[in-house]
Amino acid sequence: MKKIIFLCLFLSLSLFAVAQDSNVKIALRLAPNLSFTGVTPEAGGYYDGSESAGTGFKIAFGPSFDFFFQENYAFSTGLWYNVKSSNVRFVQNPTAPEPQSTVESKYNLQYVTIPATIKLFTNEVADDLRIYFQVGGTIDIKLSEKNKNNVVFGTKPLYKPVNIGPYLGIGAELVISEANIAFAGLNYSRGILQTLTNNIEFDDNIKTQTSQFALEFGLKF
Repeated sequence: MKKIIFLCLFLSLSLFAVAQDSNVKIALRLAPNLSFTGVTPEAGGYYDGSESAGTGFKIAFGPSFDFFFQENYAFSTGLWYNVKSSNVRFVQNPTAPEPQSTVESKYNLQYVTIPATIKLFTNEVADDLRIYFQVGGTIDIKLSEKNKNNVVFGTKPLYKPVNIGPYLGIGAELVISEANIAFAGLNYSRGILQTLTNNIEFDDNIKTQTSQFALEFGLKF
């Protein structure tokens, strides 16, 4: 984990240095979000009947960097501290005659998220106001996993260290001074890889994925 933190600090300093170019804009971004858990049990498997155990209200924040290669087009990346929920209700032996054994697991998953996206900006739709569309992907690098309800599956990590997925967004920017721009928008991201490890008995009996729907806002300078 320390290596990941040092790497993120190095990348941040490097990006801030590059951002001195007039074609690069730095933003400080805050994104409260709803974090969802998708649960897909194997049909007829040991955990058939398992499902999501609810949605979490989480937050992401950190710097973003827009590298403009044309007036209305930019490559956008960043380094975001991002917390996701993984809430799963494991239902065991659903076909057994005895009452089913149900275990509810709730985890906070803390990541460094690195987006790699393209932003398309419209011309001004009103004075100093323009719309942007954003599409691309993200890489999530896990910092830690924290159990929230004392349901623990062994001593090894339950969740994998890396995930990737698509990222879609729409928003608006408003020029508020010669050097500063305020922005707000909505975005959706989804991890496409299995989040659970094979360190315990799950194997391929159940697959979980995380997704987020976020409101982002911040200041660009």
